[in-house]
Amino acid sequence: GELVFPFKKLQIGDVWRGENTQKGRYREFGQCDFDIIGVDSVAADVEVMLALTTVLSRVPCGGVTMHINHRGLLSGILAAAYGSEISAADETKALIAIDKLAKAGEGEVLRLLAAIPAHGRASEEAASFVLKAISAKGADGNADLMRLRDLVNMDNPAALAALEPHLLRVTTILALLTRAAPPVGVTFKLDLSIARGLGYYTGVVFETTLD
Repeated sequence: GELVFPFKKLQIGDVWRGENTQKGRYREFGQCDFDIIGVDSVAADVEVMLALTTVLSRVPCGGVTMHINHRGLLSGILAAAYGSEISAADETKALIAIDKLAKAGEGEVLRLLAAIPAHGRASEEAASFVLKAISAKGADGNADLMRLRDLVNMDNPAALAALEPHLLRVTTILALLTRAAPPVGVTFKLDLSIARGLGYYTGVVFETTLD
């Protein structure tokens, strides 16, 4: 009851998973967390991303690329594809499938997406729509948001209206990251295939890779 918000915390230490272990995912592991609590702010998103990329820019591992998306965009794409009646459980299945794209490839992701029931169309058609929407990229390697708008608008104009706030948020974040003069060797990319399959992700999601 004495915290002042937004509350910021940095910590490094041991943490434990409350799930079954598997190869490369141990019960106990070391983790660095930097969190901002108590504010829904584009500035907070940008601050966290810049903190992470600043640290990585100081590690002698070459350049890094942060791939950025928003779960609201993916939810909107899935609603346009499968119908607004898509259940939370089926949306989670779809997000987990999308999250496998880089490792499993398009064929496997299409198979997983086609197994999810669609409302008002064939599931295979819905799966193809999702893959087309998340894969559209411009010449600069960023997601082609105009193409995304066109695809959704042709298919489901009502879904496009629901997408717009999230489209505005990610474009604002990218603009602020650029204006903030990111560290040398750091690139930011808008990538609609970044899903993070777990349910507790609700807003901006990102993954950073070594170039």
